[in-house]
Amino acid sequence: MLVIRVYGLPNRAFDLTQVVRDLKTAVSEMKGLEQKPESINIFFPLDMYKARRGEEIVVYVEDYFMGPKCTEEVRKELAQLVARVLAEFAKAELKRPNRIEVFVKVLNPDDGYWCVSLS
Repeated sequence: MLVIRVYGLPNRAFDLTQVVRDLKTAVSEMKGLEQKPESINIFFPLDMYKARRGEEIVVYVEDYFMGPKCTEEVRKELAQLVARVLAEFAKAELKRPNRIEVFVKVLNPDDGYWCVSLS
């Protein structure tokens, strides 16, 4: 499961459907990552600090099950890919972003993970 959290968007209504679709498509098609679109979760948490919203976008990408194929090179490529997709969205919708930063973190499920299915 891949989790992408995007911080720094202005607090106004956006249709995020296309950028979510673009992110899921780009990431799922990336070689070396082996992620299905349905296993990619994208969140846009509300940023309560108004002063810089829309100027700087910070993204955290976390994966709980990246295997040995997820090398440093693959993680760098993933960060660049996510930044490029969000840059296209930001240019069209925000008009003023100064910077997009993407951090990729690989988590080990043995360090503490559990999932409960409610269906």
